Amino acid sequence: MSDLRGGSDGSVGRLQERAEKRKKFYQKSEEKIHAKELEQTQAKSKGEENNPATWKSVSEECAGYMREFLTDLAYCSNVEVVAREATA
Repeated sequence: MSDLRGGSDGSVGRLQERAEKRKKFYQKSEEKIHAKELEQTQAKSKGEENNPATWKSVSEECAGYMREFLTDLAYCSNVEVVAREATA
C-alpha cells in the first residue's frame, strides 16, 4: 500500500495530475461564471440606457452639461433639421 505523499507505483503523479485537472476545471468554471455575469450586467445596463421611461431625473453632476447641451445653438439647429426631415 502506498502513502499519499509518495509511493513507488506512481500514485503521486496521478494525484498531482488529478489536482491539476481539478484546478483547471474550476478556473474555467469561474471564468464562465464571470463572463455570464458580465454579459447579464451589460445587457441590463444597455436596456436601461435605451429606455427613456427609466430616466426620472438628471443627476446633479450631469445637470450643468445637460443644460449647456440643450440650450446650445447647434442642438437647436439639429432639432429643426430632424423636425423638417420627419415631416418631409
